[in-house]
Amino acid sequence: MNKKVRIFTYLLSAAALALSGWLGLVNYPFYGQMFITMELGHDTPQISSLGPPSRVHLANGYQQVFEGPVYFNVRTLPWYHRAQIFITYTEQGQTLTGLGGQTAPGFNYQVIAPMVVRTLSDGSKKAVFDVDLSWVYEQKNFRRFLLELEPTQPDQVGERGELQISEIRVLLLQ
Repeated sequence: MNKKVRIFTYLLSAAALALSGWLGLVNYPFYGQMFITMELGHDTPQISSLGPPSRVHLANGYQQVFEGPVYFNVRTLPWYHRAQIFITYTEQGQTLTGLGGQTAPGFNYQVIAPMVVRTLSDGSKKAVFDVDLSWVYEQKNFRRFLLELEPTQPDQVGERGELQISEIRVLLLQ
């Protein structure tokens, strides 16, 4: 009887170790990075949709942004210290001028210019922002970012233009 209890204890211990190893393997990235892609118009567990709803509209696979600033939240784990944010968009009267990370509670954002802006073959643009997450305020494991826009033509203030966003991807790095 004692031998059966010992074998059963060893099997349970091995199963517990295997389960904890598997959970660690699934939740900790091997390469120190993780890609998150925004599902335009929908909240997901890792990244929220753009808001407020009065400034954005989902149409034809694009997130239309009529005026800025617009916001989104990214859930991060504590071992990620940098993020590269890739935004693919088309200018239709509004220009993407910067991305800001919230630095303190309230309306406190540090806006940075894109590191690189490339024009793609279809005429759309891709902007890349490099963000040090150590200065971005974290509340309940998410960080808030804003997109800053301005009219393409300075004399267009008050006219309704839009920025058509086709993709937002976040690369979290250790």
